[in-house]
Amino acid sequence: MPPEPQPTLTVTAESRPIRSAFLIDPRSTTGGELNSIVRYCCGIWGGRFHGIIPTDGLAISENWWQVLRLCDPDRICSFVELSPELLHRINRYIAPSEIHTLTPTEKERLSPGYKICRWYPEALGVDGIPFRVWQSRQLHLEPTLLYIVDSHQEGGDYDFVLRNFGVLSPIISMKEAFRDVPHTPIDLNPLNIEELLKTLAEQTGRPIVPLRLCADVRRFTRSKSAAFCRASAASWAD
Repeated sequence: MPPEPQPTLTVTAESRPIRSAFLIDPRSTTGGELNSIVRYCCGIWGGRFHGIIPTDGLAISENWWQVLRLCDPDRICSFVELSPELLHRINRYIAPSEIHTLTPTEKERLSPGYKICRWYPEALGVDGIPFRVWQSRQLHLEPTLLYIVDSHQEGGDYDFVLRNFGVLSPIISMKEAFRDVPHTPIDLNPLNIEELLKTLAEQTGRPIVPLRLCADVRRFTRSKSAAFCRASAASWAD
């Protein structure tokens, strides 16, 4: 008698960005610290959707608590010391894998040239996105990739550019990311805001600035499915 066919189970795995949230105290967090958060998010896959949540360290208002829950972060980085009660509530209802509170020394090191969250190395960058955006282009609506190069400044027009369009670090891997795709490099040193806005307005096609790159949360790879015998699954469980 031939053996009965075994039912199969199918497992599907999909990739997604690691989600982060940053807790800040509006009374004490500086513009430079806020810039460090935005600068970090610009270079991270899905960074556009990281949450920035205000708190005094003792509590989070109900509206912002709902935002934090919707953000559902895997990691939390706090710029303010959190009370035991707030830590307990976050761990109980948000359940991130890690809560990191920046020490005074870490805050002192925050500068335009110092990248926040070095404790978070496994987050994927946006390096692979420019080529994929160009590869998946539509003939009637070709993207115009804008590589706005970080000039490591603070204040004034630079803050406006960083927070509205985003910037990308001039590191070798980022230059390599744009090497094989048509793009427009924009140097912010010196920064001429009128010329920058004119350049942006003159772009044809679909302009892609750094903040749009880090908002691209489409999968880098297709979902993969694996079918296997139920008996094998049972043996794994044993």
